[in-house]
Amino acid sequence: MNDGLDRFVKNVGRTLRREDNTPQAQSPQNIEAQVQKGEALARLIRQLGLPAEDLGIREAGDQVALTGMVESQAEREKIVLAVGNTKGDGRVDD
Repeated sequence: MNDGLDRFVKNVGRTLRREDNTPQAQSPQNIEAQVQKGEALARLIRQLGLPAEDLGIREAGDQVALTGMVESQAEREKIVLAVGNTKGDGRVDD
């Protein structure tokens, strides 16, 4: 899925988690929240019926990095759009 960086409006879209922008929430100790967000995004992709092999999702702030293999460019674009259209995600790097 290494094709580029796509930008989205981060305060618009599907809500997968409660937004918390306090300094404590943005600290490096908040790894569990990032893991939960990645799991929620993976669940969303599965619910939408978008197949991806070895899907990896990593979140850092408002950017989400995706790794894995898809069968077509169309499926890649659908996954990027699904992830980018969730609230709080401003950039998707695939």
